[in-house]
Amino acid sequence: MSETSSRLLSALRDAPSHDSRGVVLALSGGVDSSALLHAWVACHGREHVRVVHIDHGLQAASAEWVDHCRQVCADANLPLQVESLALDPHASNLEATAREARYAVFRKHLRPGEWLLTAHHQDDQAETFLLRALRGAGPTGLAAMRAWRRFGAGQHWRPWLGISRRELEAYVALYGIAHIDDHSNGDQRFERNFLRQQVLPLLQTRWPQAARQLALSAHWCADADHALTQQDDALLASIAGTQPDVLRLEDLRALSVAARARILRRWVGKLGFLPLPLASVHAIERDLLPARHDSDAHCDWAQGRIQHWRGQLHALRLADTIPDPWDLCWDGQHPLCLPDGGQLELRPLPSGGLDKAPASAWTQTFEVRSRRGGERIRLPGRAHHHKLKHLLQQADLPPWQRAGLPLLFAPDGELLAAGDVCISDRLQRLLQSGGRQLHWVRPGAVLPSYN
Repeated sequence: MSETSSRLLSALRDAPSHDSRGVVLALSGGVDSSALLHAWVACHGREHVRVVHIDHGLQAASAEWVDHCRQVCADANLPLQVESLALDPHASNLEATAREARYAVFRKHLRPGEWLLTAHHQDDQAETFLLRALRGAGPTGLAAMRAWRRFGAGQHWRPWLGISRRELEAYVALYGIAHIDDHSNGDQRFERNFLRQQVLPLLQTRWPQAARQLALSAHWCADADHALTQQDDALLASIAGTQPDVLRLEDLRALSVAARARILRRWVGKLGFLPLPLASVHAIERDLLPARHDSDAHCDWAQGRIQHWRGQLHALRLADTIPDPWDLCWDGQHPLCLPDGGQLELRPLPSGGLDKAPASAWTQTFEVRSRRGGERIRLPGRAHHHKLKHLLQQADLPPWQRAGLPLLFAPDGELLAAGDVCISDRLQRLLQSGGRQLHWVRPGAVLPSYN
């Protein structure tokens, strides 16, 4: 066995101790993925392997590539799933659009506990490092591609980030592995192709190991980012309250500017938002950190907003549309799904840590609807009705949550509850006699966009 073969196969055998229930192997039909398919079968056989080929539909020969991949998998006795994409060839950022669509397909195919296996290699890593550096990335971005990452229902593994493109080409030539050539790789309108065709070859005339060293720098950045992220998580845990989407300004002000920027980025990242850009970090420092207690200052980016309210920062999602007024009927016997993604349910009253069976069958029906304004409610122990608006203000409920409160009405039109924040005297007595409690599951902080 040649030294190149040994290195490629050894990388596939040296999988970290992640339990896999199967592998989804991404096959484009080019040199890299064809080598990966051949080497994987040589190492691990055909069991628990599924192959996915994605037809981007951007090349005249794409149908021939599909036929080629079908034949390769038939010869290897492996199952192949072909997925076709409908991409706009004139999209402004076709590389990114195609990549996002491709990974969405892989995510769909990945079952719980499976690995997605891709043939990214050392030269790809060097290109990614350069692209990120040219965009002004910090340690997280400069870490480029990670060998392992959580992905969909499983994991994404790139076993060959330490293997050069030249080694893969030598492996394919050694075993006579059939593959296709994607001529679009020579199109230098695309950033990665320009780096591959112009920049890296020029660097290698002076520094022959340029790709290897750039990939090594990405590795060190990944190590540094991992250590920093652990520190960020520990710090975030120490200042986070009971609500994950809320941070206290007092705690943030006690941090250094650099630590604060990392904490803010980590915070929104863990909440599932798109990355917080540098301009937004600066806007938070400028407008939200020094804001007065009653300030309505906020910072928007992508589909997110960081809103100042009473000495706290709230992470909100901007909804694309404002839901129309809505009305629903509810019998209270099963959870009610609300149009905004929230939910109402009647739960058994807890008793000594154990759920107690309801005292009687529930027969009360409700009309549930969105707020219209001007509602009044009579609370337990009160002789008169009060404006709901004033009660919600007194309850310290943020304005965006007040707007989305579901209202429960009796058949005769009396307001019985606003979510589980305000419960009327009448409903309180009904709940007690029926052994129930009202619970409102909030939809997640979603703020309507009025732009």
